[in-house]
Amino acid sequence: MDAGAGAGSGNASGGGGGGAGASACCYYALLGIRKNASATDIRTAYRRLAMTR
Repeated sequence: MDAGAGAGSGNASGGGGGGAGASACCYYALLGIRKNASATDIRTAYRRLAMTR
């Protein structure tokens, strides 16, 4: 993991997720979308991932 990504970055909202300290780019990779994806693409990818977990 990158030393610049502190333990609290991206984790302020609570909810014990598996990506503690992950940078924003990792979320795009997790969802399988590009960084310039539309809001609809992000929503669809999130829901698809939620159904598998």
